[in-house]
Amino acid sequence: SFNTIRESSQAINSTKHFTKSQLDSYENVLTKLASGNTQGLNIHKVGDTLAADLPGFGKGRGAGRVLYQVDGGVIDILDVTVKHYKK
Repeated sequence: SFNTIRESSQAINSTKHFTKSQLDSYENVLTKLASGNTQGLNIHKVGDTLAADLPGFGKGRGAGRVLYQVDGGVIDILDVTVKHYKK
C-alpha cells in the first residue's frame, strides 16, 4: 500500500526551474517515498525533518535533498533544496 504524498507550495516552487532529468529524479524520489522503498535515498535527519538524497545536483551524493515529515500514512514534502545543509 502506498503512502499519500502532499507537496507544499514551497516544494512545488522549488522545482519550477529544474531540468527534465532533475524533475524525473524528483518524481522518482517521491515514488520511492510513497512506496516505502527508500533504498538509495540515504534518508537522514535534518533537525526535526527527514531528508532524502535527490540525485542530479553535483557529483557523488550531490547537494539535492527532498525535505519531508511523515504523519501517519501521509508524507508531507516541505521543501526541495539544492544547497546541502550540514546536520
